[in-house]
Amino acid sequence: MHCPKCGCKYQDGFKICNDCNIALENNKPKFIVEEEKNVDSFTRLLASLLDLLIICGVIGALYYLNNFFVKFELDEVTTYQIIFLFLSLWLYNALFESSKFKGTIGKIICKTCVVDKNCNRISFSRATVRFILRAILGLSIIKQMFSHTGSRNFWYDSISDTRIVYKK
Repeated sequence: MHCPKCGCKYQDGFKICNDCNIALENNKPKFIVEEEKNVDSFTRLLASLLDLLIICGVIGALYYLNNFFVKFELDEVTTYQIIFLFLSLWLYNALFESSKFKGTIGKIICKTCVVDKNCNRISFSRATVRFILRAILGLSIIKQMFSHTGSRNFWYDSISDTRIVYKK
């Protein structure tokens, strides 16, 4: 059974959800995680591209507003811009993946979520580890996407003990 509010898995006989503290009696879940079906590479890529568009749109809007009010010229990318971009991406991914949504806006649109091996919501620290590993192992993802390993989990998912699954 799954909690109707947060979607966390629980066993029969539980009366209160451990994650969101709501009563579980006679409730039907809003969505159920399909435990057997991991997300294919195309759907993961689509969700990542949607997230990239969202982040670039927000950062682009902030940059435009900053240039509108303060006129200055930038010929090269500064260290502060790189740090701001990295922190923005980290917070966006880690906060959304550890929230009740269990995924970023791109994953929500694609009807997928990030869960641990027991199909429970991941913690902020696990989402942070997942993000850092994804950043470090970024180039190897392309190789793994086109290789036939049999598993649809990427290396950073295996190391951080998470997986991406479809929501019903």
